[in-house]
This record gives sequence, C-alpha cells and structure tokens, in this order.
Amino acid sequence: MAKLPIAHRQIATLLHHELDALLPLRTTAEQQLEAAAKPHDGIALLATAPGMGPIRSAQVAAAVVTPERFEAGGGAVPVKVTVAVAVAVAVIYASPVSSSKLA
Repeated sequence: MAKLPIAHRQIATLLHHELDALLPLRTTAEQQLEAAAKPHDGIALLATAPGMGPIRSAQVAAAVVTPERFEAGGGAVPVKVTVAVAVAVAVIYASPVSSSKLA
C-alpha cells in the first residue's frame, strides 16, 4: 500500500476499515440464516446439490419462496424440477466472494 499515492492510500485505508467492520456482521447474519433454515427440510435437500451449501440454499429458498410458483398446469411440481429451479436461481443470485475468501 506504500506504493499508492496518498489520496489512494487514504481511500484504501477507509475501505479496509469498512471491510473489517462488515465481516463480523456477515458472520452473524450467516449464523442466523443457518439457524432459521434448520427446521426446513427443503433447504436441507437443496444443500445436497453440488455447489450448494446451507447459506446459498437458504438464500435460494427465500428467493423461490414456494415451488408451486413454477407449476405449468395445476399438478404438483416434482422434486427434481424444484431442485433444478432452485439451483438455477442460486446461479443467478450467487455471490462471487464467499466469506471464507474474505477472512
């Protein structure tokens, strides 16, 4: 950081302090999200899909809300279709940076 011009160094320092303040909040939010998701079997099932974990599964479940939204004609939605839709939503909403990369 010493190679940066003084104005850029000041901005980088501020951003570093902001990141230091946000990381514990993110950890707390992830813990609360995991705890809220535990009672829901669908989230546990979704978490078994490749690339899905408890956090992303809960985020997808919150975005999809109910698989019945994706029914084509009045019948029940098969589990495979539900998981496929949820995985598709997960790809769309996927965070490019995980907390493990930031820590």
